[in-house]
Amino acid sequence: MLWQYQDKQTIISPWFQLTRESGVSLVFVKPSALKGRGSLVRKCFATGSRPVKLLAAAIRLGGNKENACAKRVTIMKKIYISIMVILALASWTQLDQNVYAFGKDAKEYFNLGLESSLAYKKIDYFTKALELDPRLADAYEKRGIHFYFQGKYDRVIEDYTEYIRLVPDKADAFRMLGMGYLKTGNYQKAIVSFDKAIHLAPKMSSAYTYRAEAFRLNGQIGEAIQNANMAITTGSDMRILADAYRTRAKAYRELGEEASASTDFKKAAEVDPRYFFYRYVSGYADLEDMRQAGLLGMIGLAFVFIFGFKFKAPQKEE
Repeated sequence: MLWQYQDKQTIISPWFQLTRESGVSLVFVKPSALKGRGSLVRKCFATGSRPVKLLAAAIRLGGNKENACAKRVTIMKKIYISIMVILALASWTQLDQNVYAFGKDAKEYFNLGLESSLAYKKIDYFTKALELDPRLADAYEKRGIHFYFQGKYDRVIEDYTEYIRLVPDKADAFRMLGMGYLKTGNYQKAIVSFDKAIHLAPKMSSAYTYRAEAFRLNGQIGEAIQNANMAITTGSDMRILADAYRTRAKAYRELGEEASASTDFKKAAEVDPRYFFYRYVSGYADLEDMRQAGLLGMIGLAFVFIFGFKFKAPQKEE
């Protein structure tokens, strides 16, 4: 029930208490009464007494105030939500600007890596560039090359795998990935990588040369000789050509064909620019070999003057 009657003089409700004693009306309003219940009070207390009318008016006014307050809260919520949306959009714009700034900083570090003359500094700069922009493909490529010359072949595989993920159609990247696998003894994966390089660049003699070596180390001697032949036919770089001759010579030796192996070893030494001292001693050095020998001699003399190396004077015999 809404109302409870204890006696004729006192009426108690969940929201207020009305007491009449000796013609005096005392009204005690509870806070929960101010919730828009004025019409209900007027209906229940249609006695015409002034205290009840005042009470009904007070409750109606309180309800109106409550409704107005609720409307203000709703408006404030909408304003708050609007402000949050605006801030979110502003933050998103700033985030885009920050990403662009990071990309710009990454490119600056990459350029520093290109300009540096020290291998370890180059790697540091390329690494910093990749920390700021993990999608900077050229940094993976350049860092992978330096890892190769440092003998860190696992890192070569990691960098070129990531590079190929970003640039999937570059033959030289597959060749370098194959070199990493070749150096770590994973010959089958090396062959697969060289296959992809040759598919993208059918005349890449270096891919044939290193695939020949991978076949040889994998025990596939016939395939090794075939690939070495392709490298010799299509090759123009003297170092690559020398490596192809050398791989074919090793394959011939494993087949027991010593004469063919000896011929190929000699051809490799003849064309390999790294072996000019051997050619000089053997008596078939060319003018280019002599020029390189003279250059090394000049460098040796420079060391003598710079570091003060001195030859001991011969002692007189008594």
